[in-house]
Amino acid sequence: KRSLEALIQGGAFDSFGHQRKALYESVSDLKDLAKKKSSKLSDQSTLFNIESEEETNINLNNAEWEKDEKLEREKEVLGFFVSEDPLEGYGNALLSESSHKIIELLNIEEEEEVSVVIAGMVSNLQKRISRRGNPWIQFDLQDITGSVNVLLFNKLVDKYNADFDNNLYLKVSGVFVGGGENVIRARDLNGIDPDSIVSDLDQTPLRISVSEEDLGKEKLVLLKELFERHPGNCIVELEVTSKKGVKLLELNSVKIKKSLNLQQELHSLLSNY
Repeated sequence: KRSLEALIQGGAFDSFGHQRKALYESVSDLKDLAKKKSSKLSDQSTLFNIESEEETNINLNNAEWEKDEKLEREKEVLGFFVSEDPLEGYGNALLSESSHKIIELLNIEEEEEVSVVIAGMVSNLQKRISRRGNPWIQFDLQDITGSVNVLLFNKLVDKYNADFDNNLYLKVSGVFVGGGENVIRARDLNGIDPDSIVSDLDQTPLRISVSEEDLGKEKLVLLKELFERHPGNCIVELEVTSKKGVKLLELNSVKIKKSLNLQQELHSLLSNY
């Protein structure tokens, strides 16, 4: 077989007239182009280089997660918590939602069954399949006094997977089996928000400062209606300022629940609150 260059030199393209010379002169350029392409294909690193794309850097230094999400990510990646104790500040709140302290259950020596409601933090979650092909779930439920194993079967497995798979805190009702088992066989479970529970436990008085000029009959009626929309356990104190001084009025017939919504509504109603 004759090369392209030999064909051109031998006159194979004479019929093309003036094109022969131009094609011949371009042979060296075609060779160089072929060498470059061959070099690129043989270099694996160039297969993954896109020259037109600019390098993109994502800065995560300022990313801020909610406490629950941050702790859940730590548990998922590391298997334990590093930033803080997930029960810190929630101990009394969780106990207020429980019928027993976990340490009380673990001290039961006899194999008796006790109906319980326990609120706590979920850890060591395991999803399993029985020999008969039925799914079941087990996890540890922890309060500030200890940890107990919980078992979920049947419809509770579907309920957990559908609604509470990512919940770090749960309230479980069921039967605690003492003795050698020391396990709660769950009958029902619900997700809980410890921050909300802590807020509910705050029973310190809500003090509102207002001037006597702003506290007319119409505004008192609006205040009463506002408080009725936020029932709770906290008493309300009005600190009324006038030219004669400051008078503290306690509204004994009113008890409210402190919340962000209540605070925002008070700001709208009383400009100087």
